[in-house]
Amino acid sequence: MICTPKLFLLLFVFWPVPVQGGQAFNFGGKDFICYDRSLDDLAQDVRNDMLSFKNIYKFHFKTIQPSGIFLFSEGTRGDFISIVLLHCKLRVVIYRQVQKGGTPDELNVVTGNDLCDGNWHVVQLIRNGRKACINVDYSQTCHKIPGQFSLLDVDLHTYVSGIDKTAIKPSRQYRDIHQLPNYRGCLRNVMLNETNILKAALKKRKHIKVYGTLSKRCSGHNLMNVVGFNSGSFLQLETPARRALLLSFHFRTYYENGLLFYSQSALFAKLMLVSGSLELQPYIEDLQEIQHPFKFKIGKDLADGNWHIVNIRINSNGFTLSVDQDEITWKKPKKLRSANLSSFKNIIFGHGLGFKSFIGCLNKIKVNKILINASIGSGLHFGRCPISNLCFPNPCRHDAKCINRVQHFSCDCLGLSYTGRLCSDPLYRSTCQEYVKIGLLRDAMCSVLPNNNISSTPLKVLCSMLGERTAVAVIENGKKSWQKVEQHISYSIGGYLKSDIHYSMNFPNIKAVISGSRRCYQYVAFNWTHSMLNVSGNNLAYWISSSKKNGNPVPIITNGYIRDKSMLPVIAVMFHPDAVDSYYYVGPLKCMGTKKHSKPLPSFVDSRRFLKNVCSPLVQSSNTNSAYSPEDDAKVNTGFMSLEIEKPLEPEESVTSKMTEEPSVSSTEKVAITAIETRKTSHFNIQNKKALPSAQNGNRLSSHTALTERPEFLAALIAVLVLLTLLMGFLCASALNKRKMKAERERTFSLSPRLDNNTDIRRKSVCDEIGLQPESDLWMKVNSCGYDVETGKITYGYDIYRVS
Repeated sequence: MICTPKLFLLLFVFWPVPVQGGQAFNFGGKDFICYDRSLDDLAQDVRNDMLSFKNIYKFHFKTIQPSGIFLFSEGTRGDFISIVLLHCKLRVVIYRQVQKGGTPDELNVVTGNDLCDGNWHVVQLIRNGRKACINVDYSQTCHKIPGQFSLLDVDLHTYVSGIDKTAIKPSRQYRDIHQLPNYRGCLRNVMLNETNILKAALKKRKHIKVYGTLSKRCSGHNLMNVVGFNSGSFLQLETPARRALLLSFHFRTYYENGLLFYSQSALFAKLMLVSGSLELQPYIEDLQEIQHPFKFKIGKDLADGNWHIVNIRINSNGFTLSVDQDEITWKKPKKLRSANLSSFKNIIFGHGLGFKSFIGCLNKIKVNKILINASIGSGLHFGRCPISNLCFPNPCRHDAKCINRVQHFSCDCLGLSYTGRLCSDPLYRSTCQEYVKIGLLRDAMCSVLPNNNISSTPLKVLCSMLGERTAVAVIENGKKSWQKVEQHISYSIGGYLKSDIHYSMNFPNIKAVISGSRRCYQYVAFNWTHSMLNVSGNNLAYWISSSKKNGNPVPIITNGYIRDKSMLPVIAVMFHPDAVDSYYYVGPLKCMGTKKHSKPLPSFVDSRRFLKNVCSPLVQSSNTNSAYSPEDDAKVNTGFMSLEIEKPLEPEESVTSKMTEEPSVSSTEKVAITAIETRKTSHFNIQNKKALPSAQNGNRLSSHTALTERPEFLAALIAVLVLLTLLMGFLCASALNKRKMKAERERTFSLSPRLDNNTDIRRKSVCDEIGLQPESDLWMKVNSCGYDVETGKITYGYDIYRVS
């Protein structure tokens, strides 16, 4: 056979070229492989304990689909390793389940970019103990797996190119696996440790199960017919005018709004993306009475970045529109049968008519079942899809919604207690007192951020109102009422009985609340019933501080409040064995005031809605007098401990009744206790007490507040204020008038010596002419013809009678 140049060219074109790196297989979305080691000849105990220290996964892939499952490996304990394609990026999750109630160890890594470009890519994952190295296209990153364990149970089942969602039940740790579709594309050289999964599937090994069919033909997974659109890009198709249209195409985008296409002639229809749904508006000729076009919506969440298939059929009788699995059909009513749909001519994709441009990609555009290749347009990208999801991984903090914009993103903080560009600036107040400033009026469980520490997590505390303008943060413990000292109270230490105090909040968070508050206090009480205060010089009861510097037991000599913040909270109490059958009480930790104030709420934040989000009102109990009653009537001293003279023990009524049920105290013991009380009073320096508002004072304040809110009381109060204002004005005017009269009198008397002798003679002669006797009553009234006491007017005789 002679090998001519033409024959050599034909052999070169049609001769099958082996795929580099091994045989490639096509997976269409319903095809996947399961490597099930439970089918091996292994004992049952070995199957249940397949812990591995090292795992190696490697494969090559090629696809244009943005998301899909590459590999999923699991065991019997809840551990798993998943490698998936998500928004054209590689995501690797290594998950280790811990004991019930604990936090699982999880490594979540996103790497790579634009991996759905239709080219071959290589992925390798090597886990060695707690170290994981990920290699994507020979670019490697290594990470440390959280936790303290190096063994994983992930070798029982390994799925390739998808999973059996009926076998793997949906759960929190599997949420991504169940939401993602199976992989659609080509795979080759899939290696699990030393096993080639694809070769084992071809040989139909016992432990390999194939779902669907394996095809060696890897075609169609390229971007040959893809057209990319940016803002302002458009694509124009010129077709012959026809009364019927059959249009189909694939599209993907991350933008919820944009014009997909419209008809340039007569505007027979336009198809738009509106809030992630398709909206079709057909236009009907010769129907002038219809002022607004018909609108038909279909589909939802179509801006998820995945490919969606659209089919449109329009003729003179109506139209049919389908998106993926959804379909709607509209037929013209009989009264509209005379009207014709406009002719189909010159369709424009992407931009026009003043609508927002479509930003995304189109693929396999067919008009009347004919694939369109050559077209007229501007700003287009042929053969590639230049869009990326800027919201993956989510750059917004606190699970805020991320919205893709043109070349940037934005975070929607609606409904969150955060603000800022990334929703990272907290709006939480640092203390309960700051919630009062923005409108908190009643007891509620509120989220606080002590010291405005942005990196910390908000803490839920009980904000208890003391009146209308004061609130305290209450941190409960397990000792909510009087506790009896028993022999088996907790455990013994140094011959003493010790009982730990457990709080509703962990210790670091309690310290954060204390440091962010201006003042904190905690009530401690001890009621000895059958024993003296001390035995042989040893105290009966002690409390232990949480302070590392001063953690020595402190004797409970009197009932009162601990005010030193550095020693709070009380973490334990200790009792002498002779204190058995006595009672003690450790109240909740209470903090008030603000040490570091938060920034004011932004003007656009509604304080009422914000309070509803961060504070949950408490359900009022039927017995409102039972809360913290052992310290309801206690007065807080400004010193370290407060000695209550009038009522040394502050038990609840219910507890008091319980105490009376115990054996009665003899008269001798009563005398001893009285002597001890007297000795306590003499040994302590009792300072002037500055009482905090107690629960009883709070009740009085609330009743007074209810009285002041009555309209009759307010009207009477306003009237009294007006009368008082008028009276004060009258008194002020009288005082000013008297002051003026006194000044005039002094001025007159000061002028008298300046009168010459002739004036005195004339003045005397005038008085004689009037007939006033010196020192008479009338003379005295006129003040020797000079000053009228009643009128305050000076009337000299030579001025009135013109005596010369």
